[in-house]
Amino acid sequence: RILVFGLVVAFCAQDVRGVDQLKNFCRRFEHRTAVVNNKLYIEGGYFNAKDLGTNYTNDQFLYSDLLVLSNALPAVKATPQLDEKTVPSIAGGALWSDEINGRFYAFGGYLSAGDPSPFQTWTYDTLQSKWSAVTTTGDKMVYVARGMSAIAPDAGTAFYLGGYHDNRTDQSWTAPRSYSSSLVEFDMVNRKYTNHSGPNDSGRGEGLAVFVPASNTGLLIYFGGVVQAKRTKELTWQNIWIYDISLKKWYQQIATGDIPEARSRFCGAVAWPDDKSSYNIYLYGGLHQNGSALSDVYVLSLPAFVWVKLYSDSTKWGHHSMTCDIVNGTQMIVMGGTFPLTTECDAPETLGQHNVDLGTLIDSTKIWQPFNQNNPPYRVPDVLVKVIGGTVRGGANATGPATNQTFDKYLFEKEYKVPQRYATPIDTASATGTQAPDTSSANGPTRGLLIGVIVGALAGGTVIGIIAFYILNYMR
Repeated sequence: RILVFGLVVAFCAQDVRGVDQLKNFCRRFEHRTAVVNNKLYIEGGYFNAKDLGTNYTNDQFLYSDLLVLSNALPAVKATPQLDEKTVPSIAGGALWSDEINGRFYAFGGYLSAGDPSPFQTWTYDTLQSKWSAVTTTGDKMVYVARGMSAIAPDAGTAFYLGGYHDNRTDQSWTAPRSYSSSLVEFDMVNRKYTNHSGPNDSGRGEGLAVFVPASNTGLLIYFGGVVQAKRTKELTWQNIWIYDISLKKWYQQIATGDIPEARSRFCGAVAWPDDKSSYNIYLYGGLHQNGSALSDVYVLSLPAFVWVKLYSDSTKWGHHSMTCDIVNGTQMIVMGGTFPLTTECDAPETLGQHNVDLGTLIDSTKIWQPFNQNNPPYRVPDVLVKVIGGTVRGGANATGPATNQTFDKYLFEKEYKVPQRYATPIDTASATGTQAPDTSSANGPTRGLLIGVIVGALAGGTVIGIIAFYILNYMR
């Protein structure tokens, strides 16, 4: 009788966890996203349902269809359900897009439910709707959470700077939480990991890293978040770190202008005009060191290394632990987040999506805009043009910091050139997959599938009948 009661409770818990976000959405946070083939994929993290008041591990694998609008933003749809027993439920990690191969890789994060499992690299093939664990070479990896992620798309290389270790990332970890100081490089073509040195020996995390197509093979720009030396503290936003990928060399540059307040767990993206005379890194929101959250927008313009404040909102809608994804180089979709000052749901009609038009963000009273599938090319905001010169189409006059330039003076003038790459399918012999069932009407169910369904239904009915029999006898 105790066993039967346990089974019934397990069924009820599964039913609560299976709440459909598409019908009962309130909030999401600590998830991870990737844009591939006109779809913005949403995976992992936590989900809060209407009227339930509880945060649940996100067990739905969704995507925003960038070609179909609903309530002026991309329509959110469900992918075939992934197998949770195989693909771990992760929060605070990253997805690395490999657009040429129509797939993305999952890296980092902490286990949002259950005990941490051994490290594996998972990839999702968007063309086949299939998850696979791939075999990798190079340096040994472990799970780290809330690090800074960036992708060099032309070279097919992904990076992850810092992040923390604790008993939610590693089951054998018994020490206090510790942030990593290293930079992980992942070659998505050869599926090889390499560990590099970070800016220094201090652990770091919860900031932002972006890839900029400048210098020989590109640069990583990193700022914000926390740094751990003798104690964990937030970084000053005057200090901007530059990593030259080809030279494997770090520089630190002091920025000027409207320096943002220190924060962590914010998000951002980078955009540039066609002539690449400026690279403009936009950031949104974040967790303030006093425990509140912010709802503002700043832009850091390179190579001038000057901050410009574009939007400020001191209302209850400040939030952190969201994602930012740039679409077509002109719009930034901000999704989800934690709101410390309100319990209201986050735009349930769009499932927590908001859109920023990066080129027209000049009205300090309005930040969110409808998503435009045919948005014109990126335009430098007028308020930024007044600082760096040129026009909305480019031609910036500011070619370096106003004072105290610390990096190679030709860093942003070197020709960016990487070899063209082509699709490199994963060898199925080196991957174990969990493929979602094909539900299209064009491919009818196989004979084996029908037999499996019938046998499963009969077995399930038998179990339910036995449970009901014992419950009725117990009640009598």
